[in-house]
Amino acid sequence: MSTPKCEMCGRDIPNAKNRQKFCPDCVKKRQAAQSHKSYLKHREHYLERSLAQAERRKQETLEERMLEELLLAKRPEPKYSITQVVEKAKGLGISYGWCSYLLSVGKVCME
Repeated sequence: MSTPKCEMCGRDIPNAKNRQKFCPDCVKKRQAAQSHKSYLKHREHYLERSLAQAERRKQETLEERMLEELLLAKRPEPKYSITQVVEKAKGLGISYGWCSYLLSVGKVCME
């Protein structure tokens, strides 16, 4: 039984599989050349995709920063303290939530 020869360099292929045409060294060289050829063919697409991804990441960080600023923004002080609202609710005989709602709408006054 004859051993197959590499089509690039002509050496014998050790432990050749069915339909194997190249030795392990030449396979790596061919794969690198083919990969580079494919890269050159699709270079513009890769560049577009990379730029789009960079833009998307920049937008996400900007949104995160804006959200952080919103969350850390100074909130106005409430008009009434919790204890004042609780006392008013007890005086009116209603719940705290309903009393705070009526105060915010202006249907009930603290005085």
